Amino acid sequence: VINEPMCASNESFDLANCLCNCIETGCTDMMACNYISTACIDDGSCNYNCQFGDLTSLIFVDENENGMYEDGEETVEGAIISIAGINGYGNITVSSTDGTFLFEDIPVGEIQVEIILPEGYRFNIGVLQLNLTTTIEVGMNYLGGDDQAIPVELIPECDNFVVIPKVLCDAENGTYEMLLTIGGGNPTSTGYNILDNNTGVLINTNNTNTLFGPYATGTGYSYTISVANNPSCVTTVATMVISCTTTAIELLRFEGEVLNQGNLLSWVTASEVDAAYFSLEKSLDGLNFESVKDIPATGNSSTTQLYEFLDQHMTSGTTYYRLKETDVEAQTRIVSEVIALERKTDFEIINIFPIPSNDYLNVSFQTPTKSDLHLQVMDVTGRIVAQQTITTNIGLNQLTLDVSNYTTGIYFIQINDDDKEIITRIVVE
Repeated sequence: VINEPMCASNESFDLANCLCNCIETGCTDMMACNYISTACIDDGSCNYNCQFGDLTSLIFVDENENGMYEDGEETVEGAIISIAGINGYGNITVSSTDGTFLFEDIPVGEIQVEIILPEGYRFNIGVLQLNLTTTIEVGMNYLGGDDQAIPVELIPECDNFVVIPKVLCDAENGTYEMLLTIGGGNPTSTGYNILDNNTGVLINTNNTNTLFGPYATGTGYSYTISVANNPSCVTTVATMVISCTTTAIELLRFEGEVLNQGNLLSWVTASEVDAAYFSLEKSLDGLNFESVKDIPATGNSSTTQLYEFLDQHMTSGTTYYRLKETDVEAQTRIVSEVIALERKTDFEIINIFPIPSNDYLNVSFQTPTKSDLHLQVMDVTGRIVAQQTITTNIGLNQLTLDVSNYTTGIYFIQINDDDKEIITRIVVE
């Protein structure tokens, strides 16, 4: 005769093995908010919403470029840091004078972190904003890897500052004019200062092209150009003697226009003598030029001739162009001034409305090129809830998203072109 033992309330008697077996289900993780000490069968119901952690880091200028913060390196004050997590949680702060920031009592789980740097700093060339994902655990969490710090770099005071001198000859009158093309240096509305070192005349201008002269051939020029709001950003261009030579063509004008389809370059000649072809050249820094296209010349003409070329391989920012001419004897000369075309479109989201939304969301963004982009909508856990491929045009683009089936909460829209990506947050109610 087997005497059945007394089993606990959460147990049942196993007659075959003559022992008590636990039968209670529930959350068996001691770290969870709904942990049941008597449960022996985990039913997947554990949640951690009652647990919190802190997040901290330090933003610094990585002066020796080793990725590690060291004593004496400059820290960054005033960076804007925002976080978004589960259940609509969000918070924002700024870095203090020592470059540190701290978020307290963040619900554990995955969060999105966005860092916007103050003026004068960047993560990399052209990158002033950082978006990343991290997981918050109970206790103190550190952003920035093993060093627990985030490296940035200073934007050079004279970033991309360039001055291009061009001599425009008037052989008939024995004179020349000087065209100075200026770009970069991060000028404000105060523009550039140009000092004529030969005459002592100082002018201030916001123009990217400034013409001086005429001067007699056989003389030279010397100009000192600086950014008005930053005199340490300065350069001098000079030469002792200008000797103008006659080319095979007489160029009336060389112009450029920024269009949605590309940069349109056009030029007009008043006359041509034994001209073979034109070489259109471009540069991204104003110093190093490469050929874009060779265009056959009329050859010999005493009437005006118009030429055009559409450069569809353009980038955002400033692009510099100049024109070369090659005659039938293979003699090549630069025959135009340098012109600068600024394409202000960049890869960024311009506007999203309405926020919050419960049906349709309108997204306006701009791109510097025509391409196929990938769009994803993710929830706060990083799960992709929608994705599509969109074909864009250069400049402003618009699309409409149907969010009527989304549950209430915070989502992130990510658009990328396999090279760069932009991310922004939306709210669905």
